[in-house]
Amino acid sequence: MNLARQLSSFPLPAETVVIEQQSVSGKIMGQGDGNDYLTVLLVKSSLAMEELQEHYQSTSFKTVLATDTIKKIAKTYGETMAKAENEYGIYPVEVYVNYVTEPELKVVKDIPFPSGSTFDMPLNKYLLFKKLNGIEDFYNYYYIMLYDNGYPEFLDISVLYAIVQSWIK
Repeated sequence: MNLARQLSSFPLPAETVVIEQQSVSGKIMGQGDGNDYLTVLLVKSSLAMEELQEHYQSTSFKTVLATDTIKKIAKTYGETMAKAENEYGIYPVEVYVNYVTEPELKVVKDIPFPSGSTFDMPLNKYLLFKKLNGIEDFYNYYYIMLYDNGYPEFLDISVLYAIVQSWIK
């Protein structure tokens, strides 16, 4: 399922306008050879950040690869579904909402962990919000981010296209 389409079609809360949206895939956070998907919606809102978090975290966004697709990939490669689930990313889509502090998103700030601790995660790929050029006051600007991770490196778009084409024939 396309993360960007899901985020852009999700109803905006009141008093919120979209400024810009960007998406990127590849190894976005952390180390290793995995493939991640990320889409970020830049908004301006008079709502508090907590209200935006509640609005966007109230739903379960769909992963990039649906469970049935992962089952087909497992079958194609002769693997068990349990191994495919573990290695090919049936993880929930993570939703982050935070303040914008500069035009370039370099770090995802305050990523929460079940233990209650948080930390700043540097992004391997930066996003530059062009519509923020020349703006000095970022009051009421927020980013809403959907992050789907944990896919092996061979699950890039070209490989997925080839796999799907083989199923059609």
